[in-house]
Amino acid sequence: MQQALKNKQLPPVCTAKERWYDRKCLDFCDVSAICPYADVLRKQQERPAV
Repeated sequence: MQQALKNKQLPPVCTAKERWYDRKCLDFCDVSAICPYADVLRKQQERPAV
């Protein structure tokens, strides 16, 4: 994360295992509020099931 801030570039998305198959992104990640991947996940959860 420090390298990403220094270079002003987002790091790659964590692997599925590292992000606990998205649970970490949605409930525990400290930077999920500014993460594009977490944003997509939140928007998917907001959509009503068809």
